[in-house]
Amino acid sequence: MEGSVAQNIRNFRNKKGITQSELAKETDLSRNTIVNFETARRDPRVKDLKKIANALDVPIEQLLAD
Repeated sequence: MEGSVAQNIRNFRNKKGITQSELAKETDLSRNTIVNFETARRDPRVKDLKKIANALDVPIEQLLAD
């Protein structure tokens, strides 16, 4: 996975109007993990992408789109 996943997570989170902390709480991930995903320091695992997609109300394919 590359930067586009990181950008997509950040863009959809901002579009929903929630903070990194709120997304972390909704997905049961740490805020630091969300930060690492959004800055492309870490690639999310499939199970984490599913949690994020669910919390952001978008299909997982949207997070993976270029």
